Amino acid sequence: MLLDLLVKESQKNLKLQRELENKLNKLPKGCIKERRVGGKTYYYLAYRKNGKVINKYIGNDSLRAKKLYKLLRERKAYKNQLNHLRNDWKIYNKVGIKESSDELSQVITESARGRDFNLSLRGFLDIFYSYKDDKEKMSALIMQEPKVYKNVPHYQYAMCAAAANKLANDYGLNVPSWVWKERYYMKEMYFGGIKKGKLRIYNMLYSPAEFKHRGLFVDENILTRV
Repeated sequence: MLLDLLVKESQKNLKLQRELENKLNKLPKGCIKERRVGGKTYYYLAYRKNGKVINKYIGNDSLRAKKLYKLLRERKAYKNQLNHLRNDWKIYNKVGIKESSDELSQVITESARGRDFNLSLRGFLDIFYSYKDDKEKMSALIMQEPKVYKNVPHYQYAMCAAAANKLANDYGLNVPSWVWKERYYMKEMYFGGIKKGKLRIYNMLYSPAEFKHRGLFVDENILTRV
């Protein structure tokens, strides 16, 4: 139970790290420099690029300089938060939790290693949705085909293919070609342990098309994260 709790916390840590990295990528870096000439103050944004110091001219607009300074302070705060989260990984590493790939294919790899499939899939979805403003990254997360493991149940491969298919459709991404392979389709209908009753019928009606197409009859909100 304690290890499961640590795994969940480590996934939250990774999600926060990715969110902070996204924010940092959108913010300017460097520092504001001032130079007085003829009674006027001129501003520059100084930053390093390829080992060289670049001084980008801003002008004498003090309001613009203040706004930029505020963004730089915001970046510094995010950077400090990110460093704290990365330091926390030392705790997770001590108990054997390793930072794994963010890709959907890793869900299958983790299942082969004994991790709970549903927990791994939810962890992937948290990371995927954290990149909702970066389609290139989202696409990269679902492009890699999972490896084949003898100890991974067939339905888990079908679930990953259906998830990749639906996420691609939902976000206007290219659907990975691997999802159409025969091994990602169920030979028998899969209901996720639901033996009979109205819920089974409900899932037959409302399971997402990408899942029904592969013989998977699951909750309509299977890819939803709160």
